[in-house]
Amino acid sequence: MNSKVADTEKIEKEIACKIAELFMKEIGLERHVQGINIVDQDTGVALQMGNKFLIYPGIECHDKRMTISFDPACSWKILNMIFSYFLKKFSEENDEYVSLFYNYNNGAGNKDQIAVKLSNEKIYKSHPYYKECLRYLDIIMQLNGERYSDIDLQYLDSNEGK
Repeated sequence: MNSKVADTEKIEKEIACKIAELFMKEIGLERHVQGINIVDQDTGVALQMGNKFLIYPGIECHDKRMTISFDPACSWKILNMIFSYFLKKFSEENDEYVSLFYNYNNGAGNKDQIAVKLSNEKIYKSHPYYKECLRYLDIIMQLNGERYSDIDLQYLDSNEGK
């Protein structure tokens, strides 16, 4: 493998870890103090996808039958599961629920957006991103109270590895 490919892979791995850390912060997840599992800060319960425990990204685990890396940037299944998990927590904490959710292209190139309509009729729209995970993270940040104008995840976005 040449050094340019290795450098690119290293950068992509660093971006994926940063995205995972942002998701964890926004959803209220943390690395378990005595292990590698991802746990909910409120309940201390380890997150699972099916029968596999989600583990902190970048950590090698010998038993791959029982673990899966928490990598919402590279796995649609994890992204979908973690967004559903967030929406459940959000609904329980705020007495609101998502009544409509959709993905769309605003006509400004290849970047898509997502929109969420809450039960109170308020609509949240993500900024346009190439990476789907950033659209979800943007919406989560807004639902957590971040102002739309304060959210800027463009530094993590690229059209490679959408």
